[in-house]
Amino acid sequence: MSFTSDKLKSLVRKWQSFIEGNLKELIAKLIPNAIGKEIEKECHGIYPLKDV
Repeated sequence: MSFTSDKLKSLVRKWQSFIEGNLKELIAKLIPNAIGKEIEKECHGIYPLKDV
């Protein structure tokens, strides 16, 4: 069984969109946390935060 070129291209586009969507979600979750932790680390000497 083989796919037509149109079907194959549509499958590639579908998977590409799926992967891009997942990467955007992953980045949206990781980057704010990483930035927040970096800010907290840099400011710790000036204004230490208590662990709650």
